[in-house]
Amino acid sequence: MAAAAVAFNHTYEDSIKELGFDLTSWKIKVAVLSSMFIVGFAGNMTIFIMLLRKRLAVSQAIRQLILNLLIADLFVVNFCILTLAIWHYTVEWLAGDFMCRFSKFMQMFSLYASTFIIVVISLDRCIAIASPLGAMGKKVVNQRMITTAWILAGLFSIPQAVIFKVERAPIEEEFYQCVTFGSYTAPWQEAVYTTFTLFVNFIIPLVTIVLCYALILYKLFAGGRLLAVDESCRKGSTSSCLKDYPALSNGQQIHYSWNPSLTLRYAKLRKARTTSFWISMLIVMAFVVCWGPYYVRMVGSFLWEKTTDEHVDNFVFFFGMSNSVINPLIYGAFHILGRSRRISRQQRSSQGRHRPAIKEVLHNGGPGGGLASPSFLLSRHHPRNLTPPKTRFTTCV
Repeated sequence: MAAAAVAFNHTYEDSIKELGFDLTSWKIKVAVLSSMFIVGFAGNMTIFIMLLRKRLAVSQAIRQLILNLLIADLFVVNFCILTLAIWHYTVEWLAGDFMCRFSKFMQMFSLYASTFIIVVISLDRCIAIASPLGAMGKKVVNQRMITTAWILAGLFSIPQAVIFKVERAPIEEEFYQCVTFGSYTAPWQEAVYTTFTLFVNFIIPLVTIVLCYALILYKLFAGGRLLAVDESCRKGSTSSCLKDYPALSNGQQIHYSWNPSLTLRYAKLRKARTTSFWISMLIVMAFVVCWGPYYVRMVGSFLWEKTTDEHVDNFVFFFGMSNSVINPLIYGAFHILGRSRRISRQQRSSQGRHRPAIKEVLHNGGPGGGLASPSFLLSRHHPRNLTPPKTRFTTCV
């Protein structure tokens, strides 16, 4: 049995050499793609199950978006990485014309879907920070954006099923490949389609993402100033608060309330928003870093080079597809980091139970209640004549 396997390998490798392929390069490609498939499939499925079981601490909106991105990444892992691994191993296309067209359609569909869902994540974060909606309105907007992303991915992938077909190689032996040979009647047609793919799958998404996060950072900077005012108002006096925030001294009736329970609740909301922001930010950064070299190489080959290095082309394309392998690692890293922090807090909390309740004494202010929970109202009226209003915090994640 072993001897037969060795004989088959030698025969297969000899046929690879006869076709003019570099045997070492062939082995490396198959090994790299196979490893990417194993890691990508295992990682995406693990995070997918964790999200379904709600073991990953993210907001409901991000949970829905990440689930859709995981599905798109699983498509990339199976229809792009696995298909290419098998194809590189067999060298010849053996699945027939229908599977050639279907496979190429699904490859492009997967890449478009993954990119468009990343854009939707950026738009979701931008809407959450810049123009917060209610829970129901946010759910409807997200669902519409997700549906639009999948539909556009399908529509833009249709040309793949048209231009690709199985053709016999012009050699004596029967050797078939899934190629675009004969689909373009003029060179400019291929250039137009490639340019369209470049803009739809990279440039337009990249510009949208950059604009979204520029607005997000601007809003977060403005929000950081308000948080600084909140801290100064809590620790200082009313006059210092008015001085630090001029909008409070222009005669408008602005309500401000602070108490420990609301501060704790706001801190949790801010933490959830921060976690969601950084997860989405790293996803976007991974997309740009992974696919950037591929599209730069594509533009360069059209503008300056008549011929390209096959090894470089393969490397940048494999590196681009690794984006679907990296994404679950980002989610997993945040899960592990968040879990370690929770364990650390629980340990500190259990140690603190054996200490005197000094915080409670300071909070109540002794028998006289002199340091009771400070709440005050800034308005045109005297703060002593009004009771502090109840502050509502709208969840923006």
